[in-house]
Amino acid sequence: MFTRAHYPVRTFPFHRASRSTRVGCDRAMAEVPVRIANRDNGYQECVTSTTPTRRNDGPASHRRRSIATVLFGERSDGITMYAQALADNGRPTTAARAVHHVDDLGWEVDDFDAVHVHVSDRLIADSDGAWNTLVQRCRFAGVSLVATLHDLPQRDDCVHRNRRRSAVYRSIAGAADIVIVSSESERGAASSIGIDSSVVPHPIFPIRRATIPVRAVTRTHATRTIVVAGFVHPGKGVAEMVDAIGDVRGTPLHGWQLRLVGSVTERHRDEPTRIEAQARANGLDFRHIGAVSDRGWSRELSHATVGVCPHLHCSASGSILSWIAHGRRPVATSLPFSRELADERRDALTLVERPLDWRDAIETAARESYDQPVDSSWRTPAAAAARLDGIMDRHFRQRARTTRHQPA
Repeated sequence: MFTRAHYPVRTFPFHRASRSTRVGCDRAMAEVPVRIANRDNGYQECVTSTTPTRRNDGPASHRRRSIATVLFGERSDGITMYAQALADNGRPTTAARAVHHVDDLGWEVDDFDAVHVHVSDRLIADSDGAWNTLVQRCRFAGVSLVATLHDLPQRDDCVHRNRRRSAVYRSIAGAADIVIVSSESERGAASSIGIDSSVVPHPIFPIRRATIPVRAVTRTHATRTIVVAGFVHPGKGVAEMVDAIGDVRGTPLHGWQLRLVGSVTERHRDEPTRIEAQARANGLDFRHIGAVSDRGWSRELSHATVGVCPHLHCSASGSILSWIAHGRRPVATSLPFSRELADERRDALTLVERPLDWRDAIETAARESYDQPVDSSWRTPAAAAARLDGIMDRHFRQRARTTRHQPA
């Protein structure tokens, strides 16, 4: 899950086209059926799109491309902020880039070579048909649609929910020309439900070091903290971690404070209360900080005695990468994504292989010095942008070949 302070956020303008423009656009696109997903029925399988209007890519299929990033969801939504941050860090090989919200019709799709969206089944369902309209606009203009998928179905979802969500993601992928995921574990999840995808690794966004520098933690009993960062929900695994730690009275962890830094998801408002009761019963102090500013976020992550990421499941985690961005080495559940990070840079995080290992892992982490920050330069936004450019270049070269061999 993502929270505001994971990514540098830039505001974006909202414009709306005139009603006549929207009606004209709707009429023009009405004859282009696509696969759609909507709020009412979760998903709806439709006839795949008819052949879209083709753009003349010309002989230079490798020319610099213009890309529009289209945002879904509220400005505070984690996926929206990730999409914005990725766009803001730029793609140096593109001729032009712009950021629009999906509700904004005051721009022309065919001004760009490609439209890039970051979506989940939740964002699609909440878009009130805006996703379908965007797909139709791209098809009508012959513009390539790039979809980065987030929050893919998990194996431990109930069978009915997994089946329903998988169908939505297949419909999204069916409408896109290029499908992107953010980790190898997500590519495996996508493949398991019949979706072919390419990986653009979730980058580590740089932190403005002028905010809160990484410094040694004060070794006083009262200030020792176990910090969980990001949205609070049952899948975060905090309750399971507290249960695995057990009663800490008479141990080095007695009196430590468990701090939750981040908002509570809408459907799980009672989760902090449940965790607090469990923590205090085990001899831990507790505090739910809630949402914080960028500076507050950096302060919490920089001054935590131990940062933990006890996820029950995650296919890509902004919170793990945010710890690393702050020069910290989080203690994380051993899952496909965390193991993927450990394979790339072993010293970036500490993996907990078994639930019963949580107490020992936290005590060991607390004895480490934080004077030497963890290197966070190995997953840069520039590298992610270059990877995406390479994927898109291959797509456009293939598209140019197909266009040249298509009969007039």
